[in-house]
Amino acid sequence: MVSTIRNDILEVILRYSSDGILVTDVDGKVIAYSETYRQFLGASHELLKEKTIYDFYRDGWLSTPVVYKVVERMQQYSDFITYYKSGKTILVTGIPVFSEEGTLEYVVLAFSDLSAIRKLELELNRQKELVSKYKNLLHHPNIEDLTRNKDMQKIYDLIAIAAQHDSPVILFGETGVGKSMFAEKIHNRSSRLETGQFIKVDCANIPENLLEAELFGYEKGAFTDARKEGKEGLVELADKGTLFLDEIGELSLNLQSKLLGVLEDGIVRRLGATKSKRVDIRIISATNQDLREMVKAKTFRKDLFYRLNVLPIEIPPLRNRKEDIIPLLKHFEVIYAKKYKIQKQISPKTYQDLINYEWPGNIRELIHVVERLLLTDESFVLSEISPTRGEQTVAACLAGVLPAGEHVTLKDFMNAVEKQYILQALDSSRTLKEAADKMNIEISTLVRKKQKHNIYRSYQ
Repeated sequence: MVSTIRNDILEVILRYSSDGILVTDVDGKVIAYSETYRQFLGASHELLKEKTIYDFYRDGWLSTPVVYKVVERMQQYSDFITYYKSGKTILVTGIPVFSEEGTLEYVVLAFSDLSAIRKLELELNRQKELVSKYKNLLHHPNIEDLTRNKDMQKIYDLIAIAAQHDSPVILFGETGVGKSMFAEKIHNRSSRLETGQFIKVDCANIPENLLEAELFGYEKGAFTDARKEGKEGLVELADKGTLFLDEIGELSLNLQSKLLGVLEDGIVRRLGATKSKRVDIRIISATNQDLREMVKAKTFRKDLFYRLNVLPIEIPPLRNRKEDIIPLLKHFEVIYAKKYKIQKQISPKTYQDLINYEWPGNIRELIHVVERLLLTDESFVLSEISPTRGEQTVAACLAGVLPAGEHVTLKDFMNAVEKQYILQALDSSRTLKEAADKMNIEISTLVRKKQKHNIYRSYQ
């Protein structure tokens, strides 16, 4: 066995080795090193001759002196080291070399650059997340396969088109028709599923003074009670993904202006920050209000409306697509029976009663009703939702055909009369203003009453 290696051979090995190799004495003085190691450290040949490895550690060139650990323990030692100059994190193994007398003379360090491995690890984690997302989608069948309504089939076609592009989408429809579901469906079918998150912002349920901070984030000390570390805003979180603004009609004019700036410039600035950050987001918005009328009333910015209204999609209420009620009921019946591990089916008579129901809460209400039907007595659930028959009864009363023996509460009667009156005015009017004028009320009052009664009408 050859006990020594000629210096010239050793020099060639170190020069051309792709691995990081460092040899020091017990005091940390550099004896030999490979070019790869020098690049890891980020030091010149001169500095390597002048400084010990301990000097480099004290001066902040590296995070951990593995040489010291080997000398201290008198045995092999491995650890991760961050080299601050090069920005690399390296796995280092230190090996003690003893003399014939058993004295520690040298420490040999071998380095493995894990950058490539870490990149693969990150990519693997990303792929796992995608698999999880796709798996979740497979476990939730497409509701569009259930529809029998021609208008809804056209809407699903629009959803498919919207998913192929990054243009802003605005979803119109009454409360509970599934605007959030459609927004997420667009995101899940787009390329942004692989690059970013779906971030939902409920503009109606977050106080205005908090909404600005939630949307745009803030820096340390931006305002009283602000987190010491600051906070990333929802706009930033949606970078390379989709930002869904539910009930966008509730945004104040101030926030509308800031949102318009993000849409036009693609940059966001946190509260209290001096620098802006560029973001790549897709905007989907939703509302149950008539934004055109709000523009006329100057409660919604015209420029923002036109910026958002690139791909408008109007979702009809459930009462206008009766043919979809039974398929939807059966769909959610299966889901909740499986969820609660119960063997129960909704009776045919109940199905018929539910078809005749007006569903003021639309899909959202249908889902909750199905869940209650499976968990409780059917007659009890039907009695719970029966007060809405007051609307049907009053409608009949107004037409002069109130069946004998029918009774409703005064509150139900008055609400139903008001709703029927508003519907008649809207149906006979071309604009919201015209309808308000007929009833001798302000547009803002009419908008509030439309929301109260879950009335949705769109005007061009």
